[in-house]
Amino acid sequence: MFACALAFTSRAQSLEILHEFELIPSSMVTAMYKNQFGKWEKPLLDDTFPYTVIRVVLEGNEREVTEAKKKIGLYLGLQRMVVDRCLDFENEILFLIPSAAGYVQMQCGDGCERQTILDFPRLKSNQVYWGRVHYTPAEDNVMTIVQAPKRQYFKFFVTPADASIRVKVGNEWQWWPTEEGMASKSLDYGRYQYEVSANRHHSKTGTITVSAQSQQLEVALQPMFGWLNIPCDPALEGAYVYAINTATSSSIRLGQLPLKNKDLDVGTYRIEIQKEKYKDYSTTVTITSNETATLTPEMAPNFGYVTLKVENGAHIYLDNQLLAKGAWINTLEYGTYNIEARKDNHYSTYTTIEVKPTSEMQTFTLNPPIPMTGALAVEGNPAMATIYVDNEMVGKTPMIVNQLLAGKHTVRVEKEGYKSVTKEVVVEESKEQLVKYELTKLAASPTVKPLANSGTKPSEKTTVTAVKKPTLNLRGTLPANMQESVAKAAKDTKKEPAQSSKSKKQTLILANGATSFKSQLWGVGLMIGRLHNGYGWYVKGRSNFQGVKTLSGVQCDATGAIVSGDNNPFFDYNGDGVNDAGVVPFYSGKTKASEWMVSAGFTMDFLTKKVLRNKNSVIGLYAGLGYGEVRYAWETADGNWIKYAPWSVAGVTADAGLIGSIGGFTMALGFSTINFKHMELEASIGWTF
Repeated sequence: MFACALAFTSRAQSLEILHEFELIPSSMVTAMYKNQFGKWEKPLLDDTFPYTVIRVVLEGNEREVTEAKKKIGLYLGLQRMVVDRCLDFENEILFLIPSAAGYVQMQCGDGCERQTILDFPRLKSNQVYWGRVHYTPAEDNVMTIVQAPKRQYFKFFVTPADASIRVKVGNEWQWWPTEEGMASKSLDYGRYQYEVSANRHHSKTGTITVSAQSQQLEVALQPMFGWLNIPCDPALEGAYVYAINTATSSSIRLGQLPLKNKDLDVGTYRIEIQKEKYKDYSTTVTITSNETATLTPEMAPNFGYVTLKVENGAHIYLDNQLLAKGAWINTLEYGTYNIEARKDNHYSTYTTIEVKPTSEMQTFTLNPPIPMTGALAVEGNPAMATIYVDNEMVGKTPMIVNQLLAGKHTVRVEKEGYKSVTKEVVVEESKEQLVKYELTKLAASPTVKPLANSGTKPSEKTTVTAVKKPTLNLRGTLPANMQESVAKAAKDTKKEPAQSSKSKKQTLILANGATSFKSQLWGVGLMIGRLHNGYGWYVKGRSNFQGVKTLSGVQCDATGAIVSGDNNPFFDYNGDGVNDAGVVPFYSGKTKASEWMVSAGFTMDFLTKKVLRNKNSVIGLYAGLGYGEVRYAWETADGNWIKYAPWSVAGVTADAGLIGSIGGFTMALGFSTINFKHMELEASIGWTF
């Protein structure tokens, strides 16, 4: 049996400061009060009057909040100052006070001790200070039953799952640890205050009752943010997106298009989108709590199609960046440019062009570089020797060769009956370079003497007559049966070349190249094969020799969002303890790709023997299988490379094509694939012997 007692007590009102009052960083008082039409606007005050807003957030149940609104007031020194008091949300009170106040106190009516909430030499003008308080009104005739304690478990289920839960037991707050959005503890029977809070969410408070039956409470916090989606055309992919908060003027770089489910705090933002060769796009969007806003930007092109041409194989430069050699076809933004034509041992020239807003191709011929010239004076013995400069005849010695391009040249001097002389010289601009030579006579050819006792005088010609070897013909002198054997042997001998032509062996060596159907990915390799009587084998290997090292287990989808290679719903790739699954990091715009594949198969020559009849000619086909991999990667702003999953593939390769060879010169054209997801067109050139 348990003893129990019944008592009646009275509890006085009290005011508890749960969160110390502090300045809200970068806050500005812009629209804190309602007019008579219910519209929020800045209070009409003299511009010279410095003021500050005190924002009081009330915690507790409905009765406690209602009573707090009636009794809580602010004091500046000894005088109570409640200036333009306005009720904002259902659990907030706003006060407008002079900034010159030395300190601010709060009281909840008579009999409640004042508490200093702000004590500064001077408050900051046009700023907002905030704090959280809990007011407990007085209660009389509260019946307290003292008996043996009884306990039961109470469960919380919260959203978001990482929300914090605390319950007030007695006069102390207890934090309840959460696991996957659930927390539970055993408490004595009774009523308890609770608070659920989370970063970037509105907190929620209330009262729970613990009784004999186990109970639970589901609490879903209202987000203080929304989401922004910006889909785009393929031409705008990679454009940079910025958001400027219109209230605080703070700027945020959101990432690159396309943008999907980017969370932003509640408010109004000016969205700016920028991409090279497109006009900037700007619009305003309002982010509402727990809702998604979608933009569809239309960015006008700001470029023209341009062809730049220059003679003499000069290099084309723009802003000291090499564009091309001889000709360049691309796009440039509208405007005026100074294009440089550059070449070794030439003066650079500049041509001013204006790219106009038109869809037509605009062609510009650039001023060619001006050559730097010098001269060569060639003299020596013997005279009238022929002069060659860089294998081109320029005249006879002695001679001055003018207007010669500055730089290295090869000079050769020749004359019949003399040994030629070759020299390497360097011609300097606006200078004359002397080249001296001395040719040496060649030795005389030896005289052929007549043979002794030949009977032929030196003046007589000797005639050599070719004597034809007689053919031995035994036919007619052999018995008839032996003549038939000889004839048959001669006939078989004539057939041997034809028989040997049936056993034809050919070796194929070809350089192989391929390009992807999906992107500008090139690869090179080698193909080696062997044919025997029209049938054979081949092996082939190819790569683009580009190593792409990506973060292990990390990849991104077609939108650029981070995903796990194992489809893990919680994936922390950078080690900061935050779930990165679905997050779109900032990308630098740089991409890489690597590829390799090996294969082997059969070849078949199906026309050569019937049409060409050439031992080094082939007209046929090839087909085979193997293994390969292609990997694409995007670079993030922090320098990491992430595998681009939609275009990356590894597995079985297959290739096939046609092959042809005329007189030993061989070409092949075909295609290859990896898992039938990555397709490439390939061509080979080489030799058959």
